[in-house]
Amino acid sequence: MFGGVQVPPRPRLGRLNQIRYLCNDKSFYLLNIKTLKWAKLGELPQLEARAYHSATFLQQSGEVAILGGVQFEHSNDDMGMSYGTPSFRHDIQTLHMIKVDLTTRNMQYRVLKFNIHPDDCIQFSDHSALAVDNHLLVYGGRIQQEEQESTTVGNKMFIFDINNCSCKVKNTKDVKFATAGHSMFKISDDCVLLCGGVAKQMLLVTYRDIISDQCALEV
Repeated sequence: MFGGVQVPPRPRLGRLNQIRYLCNDKSFYLLNIKTLKWAKLGELPQLEARAYHSATFLQQSGEVAILGGVQFEHSNDDMGMSYGTPSFRHDIQTLHMIKVDLTTRNMQYRVLKFNIHPDDCIQFSDHSALAVDNHLLVYGGRIQQEEQESTTVGNKMFIFDINNCSCKVKNTKDVKFATAGHSMFKISDDCVLLCGGVAKQMLLVTYRDIISDQCALEV
């Protein structure tokens, strides 16, 4: 596990007591599934603390791919309480690859840079990522507008080829398929399911020729 936001202890100030967030933990943590105990692995100085990113395990290479996310700026309020403010989102061109030796708990780190067309080169967070063989599928997310705090919601699929360090971009061409804060699941080698998030429907993304039909599920 890596990154995320923390809610630090704060004094009780009534209803006006605003929740403060911190995002400054750069450590990696390892969960023992049998004992359900966490172990702290340490930090990688080159990797900034972040939240709302994706961390996906690639079984073929044994690495975790970290992509996107929000970085925070930290300061103190009038009462001396520390808090974080979202600063910027990381770009889609930079993939951080981490491999952990479970015996020694040493971490190996490398960075992959992808050459993506300027029209598709975004800064984003709240996306979903899924490993299929040695490819990383990335869909949607909140896209930060250049030099602005406002965001839009994405509807593109990025297909990263880890071996060749290349990326293909597929555009769904319809804003109703835009989503963020969702999950993505593999149905088969050529079909994935997206659900949850800001979209009001489940999305099926595939290379197959399919016939659309009314959903038989009752809501």
